Amino acid sequence: MQKQRLEKILKYITEDAPVADIGTDHGYIPIRLAGSGFVSELYACDINSGPLDNARRNALEAGCEKKIKFVLSDGFEKLDLSSIRYLILAGMGGESCCGIMDRAEKKITEDNIFIFQPATKPEVLRYWLLYNSYEILAEDYVKENGKLYQIIVAKLGEPQKYTLSEMYTGTAFGNELYPEILEHFEDMFSKILCSSDESRNPDHKVIQIMYDELKEGMKNG
Repeated sequence: MQKQRLEKILKYITEDAPVADIGTDHGYIPIRLAGSGFVSELYACDINSGPLDNARRNALEAGCEKKIKFVLSDGFEKLDLSSIRYLILAGMGGESCCGIMDRAEKKITEDNIFIFQPATKPEVLRYWLLYNSYEILAEDYVKENGKLYQIIVAKLGEPQKYTLSEMYTGTAFGNELYPEILEHFEDMFSKILCSSDESRNPDHKVIQIMYDELKEGMKNG
């Protein structure tokens, strides 16, 4: 994970409270927090021992290994979510995020705040969150090496209403990258419409609706 994404994610940790980084890989997030004077408990979690060993080595080099708990865990399986405020799921696909959330349904509390940075399928994650009564607290975008990434912050609460296209683009309307997000998905939907046959593709009409919504958003933006 490069600096831009790291800093965007950390922006949404607004209090010194326990943090768990799920799928920690190299441990950059808890290491960065530990080095910034963060005093609450930090968890670096991964389903595989290899990435967890990498995170432990990086923490040792940074001199903060004693400030981080390294947990071999499939998602939230080995965590007590009632004692953790922020749970970060960054760099994995939207569908994987949904699976982790789904399996932990009975463990999740109203005090948990989830910070997602899905590598793919943000629309799947948004649909799951809204369908399962989560409130989306904030959305953001970041661009690294020419690729756009979305950040979604959510907790249990009153779900908002999204248009079909907003499931893909999010609603960070004032973000400087929002026009690029609109253009990206408008181009994607346009290519699908050009290559599909309405009579053979049952999703054609839905994609057309989303395409029209995006064109309207680009015109008004």
